[in-house]
Amino acid sequence: MARPIRLQLQDGIYFIQLQGSEGMGLFVEDADCRHFLHLLDITALKHHMTVYAYALAGNRGELMFHAPRGNPSAFVQALQTGFARHLHHLYVHSGPVMQGRYKSKLVEPGSAVVSVAAWIHSLPVRENPQVTRSDRKKALLLNATYTSLGPILGGEPDSPGRLDPQAVLKAVGGRIATRPERFQALCEETALSPAASVTTMLSASPYAVGSPKFLEEIRTLHESVKKGKGGKALRLHGKSKRGIAMNKIVEAVAAEFDLNPKNLQQRRRKDLARPALAHFLYNQGERHQQDIAKHLGLTSAAAVSLQIRRLLEARTHDTALDQRLNRVERTLDKLS
Repeated sequence: MARPIRLQLQDGIYFIQLQGSEGMGLFVEDADCRHFLHLLDITALKHHMTVYAYALAGNRGELMFHAPRGNPSAFVQALQTGFARHLHHLYVHSGPVMQGRYKSKLVEPGSAVVSVAAWIHSLPVRENPQVTRSDRKKALLLNATYTSLGPILGGEPDSPGRLDPQAVLKAVGGRIATRPERFQALCEETALSPAASVTTMLSASPYAVGSPKFLEEIRTLHESVKKGKGGKALRLHGKSKRGIAMNKIVEAVAAEFDLNPKNLQQRRRKDLARPALAHFLYNQGERHQQDIAKHLGLTSAAAVSLQIRRLLEARTHDTALDQRLNRVERTLDKLS
């Protein structure tokens, strides 16, 4: 039986559920959670994602993110692959660590984002059915370490590139000063006793979460894709004809790093211009990593990943580099 088609929509908001293999335990130790969040940070930066909410507990993980470039599958696959290597290294030698394919649904912007975020933050409570008292459920919800609830209620980003704590609060709407308080109340209500309206909304469609009109739009689009027809909102990641021209990217990176465009491909010790070029060719140029490797004279597509990872890890603690990359991104966004 063929696998269902996943819709990859430009500017789509996605709700993802990860389930570990039976008896596996994805997040056994604190180190597992920290490693997963580190991977989430790096892959979100690499694939240009903005994370709205996340929660890790026991054998499950849930997250919601915005995919401006329409490449959610590439993002989640990279996240799963990196985490599987971690688990294989520490706990098992081989075999699948995830139970089937990850579950994915498009989320309608607005109130649906708030409801899904509240549901995600209730994961630690849902994963601990032995906790039955209301006060203990509330404490478990508010004190859970590996969820985005704390940063959202505190209004401060957890780390660069991974989480936008204001995204959910903006969807809450109303007075800015009362948004955290109202969102916390909704999370507590969802954790203590999930409303029938929330569970119904989450299960109403295999493809999307939102209003009946939104569900019908996504269902129609899904059917058209199954029949081989495209949609204006669809954007296939990795097709070079959709990305910015390579020479434009080379010029933008060379100008920012004050280099001759012909010298960008040269290897320089501790220089980040070459990794930056790889990063922008992958994201804004939407080139396959194999093509980037040939252009930069690298040995393999894996070498491209290492170049990009080196850049993104440096970006997280180098403010000047982050500002440089932001300027290049703004320049290239004007060309897209």
